[in-house]
Amino acid sequence: MMKRITSIAIVAACFLPSWQAAAEQDNQQIALAQSGGQAPGTIATPTTPQPPASGATPAPLEDNQAPMSAATFIERARAGNAFEIESSRLAADKATQPALKTFARLMIDDHSRADKRLAGLAADRGQAEAPVTMEPRQQRSMESLQNATGAEFDRLYASAQLEAHQMAVQLYQSYAETGTDEKLRAFARETLPVLQGHLKQIQNLNQ
Repeated sequence: MMKRITSIAIVAACFLPSWQAAAEQDNQQIALAQSGGQAPGTIATPTTPQPPASGATPAPLEDNQAPMSAATFIERARAGNAFEIESSRLAADKATQPALKTFARLMIDDHSRADKRLAGLAADRGQAEAPVTMEPRQQRSMESLQNATGAEFDRLYASAQLEAHQMAVQLYQSYAETGTDEKLRAFARETLPVLQGHLKQIQNLNQ
């Protein structure tokens, strides 16, 4: 009886290392799957994106990732500056709230400075000097401001400045990230915090 027990123990001992090795292999496979295919203790190696197969259509860029031309950025940014300056000149004269008058004077100074620098960058690129034209929505807003007085003017000016700065922040942020001209991208990055500060101020004035 003792000999049989001893024999069974010896046989089990022979199979034990194989069973342990199999279990360890299973555990390693589970860990590998949980880590996304990367062996534990190793550093993942970035994969190189493969070009689309011949005849395949690449996925389109998102709207906010599409590169914007330098000419388009300059045109839109200068139109925005013109609106900020002209509408704020009206506010400096017609606004009834002292806080709006102070904000208007700041807009005239900051956007005049930014536009002068932007005009210089446009000239450096060889872009022909052209009259700055406001966009249709900006022209409509100017007409409303010119016809408004008193509290109605204050409301319209504050609302127009809120919309204008939301659009400006979006424009400058987009070009800073995806623009095609490095000097203009640097200008957009440097100007963006100023515009964000303006936006925060006018948000407070609209409350």
